[in-house]
Amino acid sequence: MLNRTTEDWERLRELSALLKELPHLAAGLGFTFYSFRYTSPPYELHSENLLPGGRRIVQAALDFRPPYLQSSDIPLLWEPKTFAKGPALWSQARELGLCHGWLQPVHQGVIRSCLALLRPHVSMSITELYEKAAGAMWLTERLHLAAGRDAAVRSKSISLGLG
Repeated sequence: MLNRTTEDWERLRELSALLKELPHLAAGLGFTFYSFRYTSPPYELHSENLLPGGRRIVQAALDFRPPYLQSSDIPLLWEPKTFAKGPALWSQARELGLCHGWLQPVHQGVIRSCLALLRPHVSMSITELYEKAAGAMWLTERLHLAAGRDAAVRSKSISLGLG
C-alpha cells in the first residue's frame, strides 16, 4: 500500500479506481478475499471476490453482532464465537476458505459500509489486527466516502432526469 505516488493516491479518491485496485489493496494487507458493501437509501453497492454464498455469510456475521454493536465502527473478528448463533454458517465459511480475518464497518446514520478482509490460511493474531487495523480502517473509509460521492452523483443525475 505504501509504494504509491501522490498521483496514485489522488486517483484512488475515485470509486472506480478504488474498486479496480481493491484486490491489490486487500492482498497488500495480507488477505485473499474481500467484500465491500455500501448501503444508503436508495443506493447499494457490492464489490467482492467471494465464492458463491460468501456474501450471505458475511452479512450474517454482521447481523449476529449484539444490538449495542449494530451501529459500531469496532472491527468484528472472524472467529467461531462470532457465529455462535449460527454454527452451521461457520462450517460453510470454512468450506469457502473464509477462515481468518475481520470485518470493518463504518456507519453514518442510515448510511453503512463494511469491508470484510478474509483468508483461508494463517490465523489472525491480536498483534496483526493492531498492525493492520489502521490500513483497513483507512481503506474502508476511502471506499465509504467514494461510494457516498458516487451515490450523490447518481442521485443528482436521476433527479435531473439524466440517468
